Amino acid sequence: MVGQEQPTALWEFGASAGVLYHFAPPAFVSASLGWIRPVWLLVNPSVTRGNTGDLVRQVYTDALTFKLGLGF
Repeated sequence: MVGQEQPTALWEFGASAGVLYHFAPPAFVSASLGWIRPVWLLVNPSVTRGNTGDLVRQVYTDALTFKLGLGF
């Protein structure tokens, strides 16, 4: 599936929430926890005229995200 040469598209949707703490202005540390759903649209190469299969197929998986940052 990943090694196919047909056109593909990828989009993502998600949400996150976190905290930001300034410990020595302007330095800060941040952390957040979230959820993301990447969706990969794959063209099905086996669809031909007369074949009733789906031309485009969606592959997706939900994932938790964690971000930790340090800034100045």
